[in-house]
Amino acid sequence: MLYKISQWMDIERHYYGGTILLGNGASIAVSPNFNYSSLLGNAMQKGLFSEGIEKLFRSFNTTDFEFILRRVWQAFEVNKLLRVFDRRSIQAYENIKRGLIQAVHNVHPEYESIKHKLPDMYYFLRKFNTVFSLNYDLLTY
Repeated sequence: MLYKISQWMDIERHYYGGTILLGNGASIAVSPNFNYSSLLGNAMQKGLFSEGIEKLFRSFNTTDFEFILRRVWQAFEVNKLLRVFDRRSIQAYENIKRGLIQAVHNVHPEYESIKHKLPDMYYFLRKFNTVFSLNYDLLTY
């Protein structure tokens, strides 16, 4: 089935007062440093991950932190069901999570460098009654 992709300006009037869910693309529009490749590069450059964790990203051929976190969590759950004592996967999960948080902190732009973009964000977001952000950064706040 084919779906029509509309331009926002053609459909926005239907969504005034509604709800918006912001994903990482919103942050990337403000700063490309928030894309997964940049975040992973920062984490590796700063030595936030062990060789084993870097190997996970390489083995799955991804820079997607959430994908890797999900895989590690699934491995832990499978091991738990099989009664395999597994401390390393939980440690890896926590290390990846902390590394992602630190990488976001490391690349987060200073207010002065993005303040010119904030009015546009405000005027766009104020059209919605509810704004949900799934982002790791502080831009919408």
